[in-house]
Amino acid sequence: MANRKRARATSPKKELLRKIVLEAAARLFAERGFGGTNLQDLADELNISRPALYYYFKSKEDILASLIEEVTMFSVHQATQIANRSQSNPTEALRSMVICHSKWLLDHRIQFRVIDRTESNLPKTVQNSHDLAKRQLLDNFRRTIERGISLGHFRPVDPTVAAFSIIGMCSWTAWWF
Repeated sequence: MANRKRARATSPKKELLRKIVLEAAARLFAERGFGGTNLQDLADELNISRPALYYYFKSKEDILASLIEEVTMFSVHQATQIANRSQSNPTEALRSMVICHSKWLLDHRIQFRVIDRTESNLPKTVQNSHDLAKRQLLDNFRRTIERGISLGHFRPVDPTVAAFSIIGMCSWTAWWF
């Protein structure tokens, strides 16, 4: 019985509908702000009943947490994979990290804008995981830059400042384009 419930909970149809809810929520949060959007607005946007939303998400905060997890955690996972390739050329690794991070942000720019604008409204547990993910992303870029400096691929600079600068430039693509 438990296996059947678990299989149903992660069905492709449910995941697709969950993604549709997240995309609609991101659009509304971007247009109206997180505080200016309620679950009824989202239900109206999707042409479903408000109780139907509860099948996918417990609350508006849960929707925001899912948006953050989707955008932030994927970026961290991607950067970690690239940074952990110890045999790779640091120049190529950094280039790949920038391209992947920028592309992900451009493909999810509305979600990123929502996250960028709502960081101060996040529930504490979501804020903690979001902060951890941002530190991990920074650490991946910083370690790659440090490796490049030590191998003579990059000129000596403060790796943390360089990593913040690169991530910042990548992040602004969500606003520029």
